Amino acid sequence: MNKFDLIKLVNTIVYFSEHTMPSKFCKTKILKLLFLSDFKHVEKYGKPITYDTYYHLPFGPVPTLTKNYLDNLQNAKDFELGKELDVFKNAFDLEPHENLHCSYSTIKAKSGVRFNSTKFSKSELEVLKEISKKYFATTAKELVEITHKHIGYIQTGENEKIDYRFAIKHKKDMEYYNYWAEENRDFENFIKKLRASKNSKKKVKAEQDITKEFDEFSAATAVIM
Repeated sequence: MNKFDLIKLVNTIVYFSEHTMPSKFCKTKILKLLFLSDFKHVEKYGKPITYDTYYHLPFGPVPTLTKNYLDNLQNAKDFELGKELDVFKNAFDLEPHENLHCSYSTIKAKSGVRFNSTKFSKSELEVLKEISKKYFATTAKELVEITHKHIGYIQTGENEKIDYRFAIKHKKDMEYYNYWAEENRDFENFIKKLRASKNSKKKVKAEQDITKEFDEFSAATAVIM
């Protein structure tokens, strides 16, 4: 079943950190690059890369799970994210300084952390390369303006979900999208219940799974694509 994968998300951000201009790589740019990548992959291949959920916010489309992790990384708060947040803290550093291109600190992968391509398909790597090349030197402010013009943002109101269907242009792609979306619905319901039950056995099991994935990620940080 296709689903949100934390380690894959971290590797996606690591990829962008390695393939875009470091001085312009901040939280806002990350959020916009993820949106452009996910929706481009849906447009071309019928499904997203990260499976995060996007909402219409004043500064453009925002992937909710990713924003939560980056917000807590930025503010050094926990909010019960546990091992999930540890994955981010062990993968990225913040570099606070005055920067005309970023209203937030720039973000960079920690020393020794390298992109690991094993979780990505050929088409996903193709889209990541396409997006990073196209927006290599684009500022966060410019990306906000660009994503404001996306059909999914234009046709939704503030705080509304921006469905991946806005990226679909052909009927056959919509059929494929509907197939994985149906499979993914059970997972989304599970995540909602998991976050609603702070001390449930399921949450404990999920954190154990995340710990295992983090150990695997740590062992693979020296792998270069």
